[in-house]
Amino acid sequence: MRKHTLGLALATVLVATAAFAADEPGPFASPDEKLDYLLASWRGETLEALQKAWGRETELGQRGRNRVFVFERRVKVRASPFGVSVFAGDGMRCVARFEVNDDDKVVRASRQGGGQECWNALKRYERD
Repeated sequence: MRKHTLGLALATVLVATAAFAADEPGPFASPDEKLDYLLASWRGETLEALQKAWGRETELGQRGRNRVFVFERRVKVRASPFGVSVFAGDGMRCVARFEVNDDDKVVRASRQGGGQECWNALKRYERD
């Protein structure tokens, strides 16, 4: 009986933790988890708010009837004794894509690039 109660309590804690983690990444979340949360937080926002925060898009595309606004940031990465790759030229690309519907609302967000470098470059665009 005691094992069953302990197992049930542990399962409850794990489910509660999983629900909390889905809401906002915790202090031990990876940079990629933080980036995904940041981009997802823009869903439902207006195109005007998006452009005010992110500036002018580097590219404008189409996905079905929706427009896709692409924002790119370049990150210089230096070699280190810990094995960070060196990116030649203009640096590593951190790309955020926002799909906007006919009502000028963000309906989907995605990214290209990740890791600590992209998180550092894009974290200033977090929603309050």
